[in-house]
Amino acid sequence: MARSHPGTERAGGAPTPAIAALAGLAWGLAEATFFFVVPDVLLTAIALRSTRAALAATVAAVAGAGLGGAAMVLFARADPALAQAAVDGVPFIPTRLFDDAAALSAQHGGLGILVGAFQGLPYKLFAVQAPEVQSLAAFVGWTLPGRAARFLLVVALAAAVARWLGRRWPRGVVVAWAVAWAAVYAVYWSQMSR
Repeated sequence: MARSHPGTERAGGAPTPAIAALAGLAWGLAEATFFFVVPDVLLTAIALRSTRAALAATVAAVAGAGLGGAAMVLFARADPALAQAAVDGVPFIPTRLFDDAAALSAQHGGLGILVGAFQGLPYKLFAVQAPEVQSLAAFVGWTLPGRAARFLLVVALAAAVARWLGRRWPRGVVVAWAVAWAAVYAVYWSQMSR
């Protein structure tokens, strides 16, 4: 009989913290560059089953965002026009959002990443504009609280809703998660398509 190792046990179909962390790292990196669905979707899905695994995924998603964001800053440093054009080609990122991100960065410096996270501004916009306003080290430094704040908030909210709803309608937890994200993206993408 195989023994389980610490950190590999599963609770109710939840991924292990190690698997969750790998998924979070990959999604955080992808979304920081050219993917257009936020890591919050994955993190909240994991939080429905395991807060511990969701926290591991959150830490990894922040690290992935830092790596992807750093790559985008370096890309923008090497060829600003190409970097901006590449991000402009990502679905559901209208050109007007570049101005919104630039205004936040001008007004708040690195804190603009945090403010933008709660305004629906894609992180990658701040990354490709970072060489104009801050160093790579400052950008990565602001990435940590800028990404972690929202990720931790949505994980805590998803875990709380899953506990509450799970006692009343256990099968409805995943349905509620899917409906909530479908609604969020239906509204967001309709606004971004204008």
